[in-house]
Amino acid sequence: MSRFRNILVIVVILAAIALAAVFAWLNPQSFDLDLGVAVIHTRIAYAVIATLAIGWILGLLSALGWVVRLASRNRKQRREARIAETELENLRKISVADDV
Repeated sequence: MSRFRNILVIVVILAAIALAAVFAWLNPQSFDLDLGVAVIHTRIAYAVIATLAIGWILGLLSALGWVVRLASRNRKQRREARIAETELENLRKISVADDV
């Protein structure tokens, strides 16, 4: 299953690169992009691809807090489960000792 997923990820990445190349080839026009502090003369395709990449990175950064929170909760629950298992083992030992 892991190998299939790796191949799928590679295919999706290659398809995205191919789509970006086709988009850049079909849109050779240039324009001036005013950023407020500078004016950049760039091609439309590059501006769109850069915007998508920046959006993807910002999406990852916004999800990072959620992932860190889940990892913290997971560590806490694992610690609580270990304590409960230890307590259960101690109770089983006490129960066996009482039966003898």
